[in-house]
Amino acid sequence: MTNRGVVSLPVVIVLAFITLAVGIAVTAIGFGEVSVSAEDVGASVALTYAEAGAREALRKISVSPFDTFATTTDDFHIAFQDNGCDTDPGADCVRVTMEDTAANTIEIISKGEHTVGGRANVRTVKVTVTQYASADDSYVEEIISNAVWEDF
Repeated sequence: MTNRGVVSLPVVIVLAFITLAVGIAVTAIGFGEVSVSAEDVGASVALTYAEAGAREALRKISVSPFDTFATTTDDFHIAFQDNGCDTDPGADCVRVTMEDTAANTIEIISKGEHTVGGRANVRTVKVTVTQYASADDSYVEEIISNAVWEDF
């Protein structure tokens, strides 16, 4: 009786464990990549919402004189789904604050919120809007002369 196959059995078992370990590692990396990708998409959607809110605020400013914002703070929100702004952070929502911060200047803070798989993604855009004024401030035109956008 010969023992020719005795060595090959442990080699096959070791190779099976190595193959299994590589398979588990590749699967774990794949799940991690999917998670990171979903977060990137969520952050992108939240930034898009924040930009949409800031653009809506700019539209409101362009149809209303600047002096309407001089005495009040004009806050609003936009829900992109039913009850989107009912929680904080909202599921699919943008919250916008407009405030008169200095002479002929309005600051818009737009916070986009998007929830994916229970994870909230929040991105904020700040737009500082300046109204055209003469050199000596003797007159002010209802024209936006400058808008500075910041993502933070």
